[in-house]
Order: sequence, then structure tokens, then C-alpha cells
Amino acid sequence: MQEKYNVTGMTCAACQARVQKSVSNLTGVQECNVNLLKNSMVVTYDDSPAVSHHLKQLKSAGLIVSRRDGKEVYYRAADTEPAQNFHHMIEWLVKIACPSQVETQKGTP
Repeated sequence: MQEKYNVTGMTCAACQARVQKSVSNLTGVQECNVNLLKNSMVVTYDDSPAVSHHLKQLKSAGLIVSRRDGKEVYYRAADTEPAQNFHHMIEWLVKIACPSQVETQKGTP
């Protein structure tokens, strides 16, 4: 199974490499290709239920919510304090991993 995702917030090749490596290391992912210029990512999954298992865990932890539209299911970060904290942590990690972001964030805790 192959899915295409929009990825925002990447500003350099280091960001692209970090996202691609992180997603490629997830259980159930066969291949991941991240395109910095198009802000997109194409992920090829195993036929195993690992991805849906991860989404179920994130949903039960209150970090994401889902919406079904016909056969499609859409996921987004939940609007809860734990989810917001998790989102801020991910943003911080991306900024640390990206040299251009670190320069713009000097003096920010």
C-alpha cells in the first residue's frame, strides 16, 4: 500500500533527511521518499496492520483524532493539552535538527 502526505515545516536537506530516516525506521514501512521542494512524502507500507496499530495507540492516548469520509480516514493532532505538548516537542526537535531553524531560534528556550 502506498500513501502520499503533505509535509510542512521542512526548510533544508537536513530536515528532509531527518523526516525520511525517521519514517523509514517505523515498523511496517517498506520505503519512504521525501521531496523537500514539493513538501511531500510518499510512503510504501507493508501489508501488515502495523500502521493502523500505531494510529490506534496515538488515538487512545488522546494525541490524534480521526474523521471518516466515505472510505477515507483523516487524522490530525488532537486539540488537547497532551497533544499540544507533544506537537511543541516535535516542533522543537525539528528546529534542533535543522541548522537554519536553530539560527532563527537563538535566544528561544
